[in-house]
Amino acid sequence: AGAVLVIVPAGAWLFRKAVPEKDLRLELYFILNALMAIFGVIATVNGQTAVDGYSEVDWKAFAGMVLIILAGAAVGLAWYALRLKGLGHLLKRKDRHRL
Repeated sequence: AGAVLVIVPAGAWLFRKAVPEKDLRLELYFILNALMAIFGVIATVNGQTAVDGYSEVDWKAFAGMVLIILAGAAVGLAWYALRLKGLGHLLKRKDRHRL
């Protein structure tokens, strides 16, 4: 589970390096999301699935996933706050030079 915290940001960084144009990246994201939606519809409409479903919830796995999401959100919020604080400091410097 901890590897996800490393693999996902690394994959996003590699994707940005591989496809530097923002417009092209957005188009690829759209196409991939559309394909995922189509495959999801096909998988749910098809009456024959490989595995029978069950209604039990694995609460340990659910709690672990919630903790990972909250930890990632906390790290992202802290990073954003630090960057915003650093940018605010730079903006104050620019205002001083204008006077």
